[in-house]
Amino acid sequence: MTATTTPPVSAPAPGFGGYDLILILTGVIWGSNIPLMKWVLADVHPLAFNALRFPLATLFLLVLYIRTPRPLREVDWSRSGKALLGLSLIGHVGYQAFFIHGLERTGSGNAALLVATAPLFTTLLAVWLFGERLALQNVLGLLVAFAGAAIIIGAAAGFSLGAESLRGDLLVLGSGVCWGSYTACARPVAERVHNVTLTFWTMLFAVVPLVLLGAPHLPDAVRVMTGLHWLAVMGSGVLSLGLTYWLWNVGIHGVGATRTAVYGYLAPVVSLSIGVAFLAEPLGTQRGLGALLVLVGVGLVRYRARARR
Repeated sequence: MTATTTPPVSAPAPGFGGYDLILILTGVIWGSNIPLMKWVLADVHPLAFNALRFPLATLFLLVLYIRTPRPLREVDWSRSGKALLGLSLIGHVGYQAFFIHGLERTGSGNAALLVATAPLFTTLLAVWLFGERLALQNVLGLLVAFAGAAIIIGAAAGFSLGAESLRGDLLVLGSGVCWGSYTACARPVAERVHNVTLTFWTMLFAVVPLVLLGAPHLPDAVRVMTGLHWLAVMGSGVLSLGLTYWLWNVGIHGVGATRTAVYGYLAPVVSLSIGVAFLAEPLGTQRGLGALLVLVGVGLVRYRARARR
């Protein structure tokens, strides 16, 4: 994919609309999935968890794909095949491999903060590779939202230093680069491939390597899993992977990579809200300020078009 083959990016409509709703829903699902994953991963190896939930996500997307009208399912493989495979390797296989192995070597606070850099990489790549317009207000909004996420994460988890932690930090940073690259590079592909088709094929290409990575850990995982564990895997696979990846690609096509990426910062706010509302976790001034900054940052990025009118 090169800038010369990228269709022009149309300006999204100002104000609150349907794309905002689906991206907010995506942030809510991802934020709800965080405490769910923490609970499951206390008993189940992360690679085994992925090996179970990715096939479920792919099955869900297969149903959507089959129900999509045939003309919209068609792909010009000579033009888009390599791009779909590349997006799959970057956004699914690469992201998961870097994050899982990095998390084993660093603290959860380090990992969460470094993954939160993904929208920043999205913006840089969207501008550099595809000429997506970037205003000062976009930059300010992304930085404010990142600062808010950092405050929330810093209040919830400590940070570690050291040689082993540094190796893990670099791996997790690689996962942030992968997700940022996926979000930026999916935009030109989404202009010529229907969002359901894009999501299904990228997920399908990733299933085999992710299942192979997790296969050695599956016997131990299945042995300890209860009915609640299986429900959590199903929910994480169908909703947090299948549904949200599809909605994310819809957002990328509709409002661009930068304005979609900033909604990823809603996930820690949702996780914080769940902890306060249902787990009796204290909110505190620091975490409350972080949540406020995230919301302000999202607003700055999304409503730039309205401000210019």
